[in-house]
Amino acid sequence: MGKKTRITVRDFSMLSKRMERGVAVARALDRGEPLPFSKTVVEIDLAAFSKTLTEKRLALFDLVRRDRYSVTDLAQKTGRDPSAVRRDVELLESAGMVRSVREPNPGHGTRRIVHAAARSFWMEAA
Repeated sequence: MGKKTRITVRDFSMLSKRMERGVAVARALDRGEPLPFSKTVVEIDLAAFSKTLTEKRLALFDLVRRDRYSVTDLAQKTGRDPSAVRRDVELLESAGMVRSVREPNPGHGTRRIVHAAARSFWMEAA
């Protein structure tokens, strides 16, 4: 017989925590929500990024970091044209700040739902 391996209760506890984390991530992905456990490191051109952060785009981001909204709802809440909001959402999405998913809109085709890409953001310049 080969070498015996001892499995402890602690091993099962760690496995259980990892499985719970995996289930939480899968459920968030299914719902199109920000991942509850994620870490993203992005290197960007600071000059280009500063052009992305206009007052109007920051207002959109401020809304979606608190809740999920359709592009139409964002346009209504900010008093802006939906096509302008759509363009700004695409820019914020390309910067990695927001994500959007298409959802059925009962009786009206689909709608684009926007949410923050993460629960919190940190910016560090070196």
